[in-house]
Amino acid sequence: MGTVTLEITTFRFAGRSKRRFVEAHAAEAVRLVRGCKSGRWPHARIVLTTMDGLQAVGLESIARAAGVPRSGDSAPLLLASPGTAPYACTVVASHGVDILIAVEEAERVVGLGAVLLHEPVHALQISDAPAREAEIRQLRHDFGVESMSAAALRRSRRRLAADEREAQRIEHRLLKQTRGWAS
Repeated sequence: MGTVTLEITTFRFAGRSKRRFVEAHAAEAVRLVRGCKSGRWPHARIVLTTMDGLQAVGLESIARAAGVPRSGDSAPLLLASPGTAPYACTVVASHGVDILIAVEEAERVVGLGAVLLHEPVHALQISDAPAREAEIRQLRHDFGVESMSAAALRRSRRRLAADEREAQRIEHRLLKQTRGWAS
């Protein structure tokens, strides 16, 4: 299956026990997800943060990946797309992907184990070159740098919805296998 490049870092977050939980389970979560979904694993950075930190780090990552200057008024909100979890998201980044987790909120809503089994699916989904290019096109549209046709926007929304359904399916299957990895 190849090597897994996975970096775990924090931004405005100091919860040591939650970080230890993520460090103990992240590589295993990726291994399990890769057993369910094929694809090349990208260089991934897991950022443990707060809700505000999720927005700040996420916007910086996607702006760099999309090659656009970041300005507050034209920046898309990560939480604006339907179906996205307000406590975690996976975004394209210049180095590969960033898996952003608002730890306290994620733990309260679904548990860190569920997030660790869900977000790597999205990392695999957007690591494929055509999917990454489509994601960047959508981001450039969201930033107001390029426009997409109505048909292209519909295709993008359908792809995102299908990706989310697949991630939920894999997450639920693996949660049974790991017994939820109570954090």
